[in-house]
Amino acid sequence: GNQPTVTPVGALRPSLEIAKSVSDDNGDLVQPGEDLTYTITVRNNSTVTAREVSLLDILPDGVAFDATVITPVSFVDVTGARWSVSDFEVPAGQTVIAALRVRLNDGLTEGTEICNEATVNVAGFGDLTSEPACVTVGGAVGSGRIGGLFNADTDQPLSDFLVRVYRQSN
Repeated sequence: GNQPTVTPVGALRPSLEIAKSVSDDNGDLVQPGEDLTYTITVRNNSTVTAREVSLLDILPDGVAFDATVITPVSFVDVTGARWSVSDFEVPAGQTVIAALRVRLNDGLTEGTEICNEATVNVAGFGDLTSEPACVTVGGAVGSGRIGGLFNADTDQPLSDFLVRVYRQSN
């Protein structure tokens, strides 16, 4: 009988998502001279392996590279404020984690905000940048929940709001 002809249209593409978080290694308030760990998570949500993947993290002012904690490959390039991992794979449906430790510079003043983002690249498919992971000198790292009501003089849905919570000194 007749057999269907299947002609693929376009190449299957990896579908990656990247997330970045920061933790204070001491677990207390963020202070100058302390170590922070940035964790970068790359998830492949597709059915194909992402090949020739690279990560790039350009460290912001106020921190200095200390050590690579976790990496998907053995080779990490550190040049000044540039931390990069090149040529690794993220299998279909899998997650790869990389982490690096930085030290906050001495002399940072309370209230100084330090934000950092990472970029993942898949050869031939372009870059994807994480949301920034931020700390504030003198503040706590972590998450919380805020309850209550917010009133606005608008009929439009509220979106794209950022809420910052600080502990008031006694």
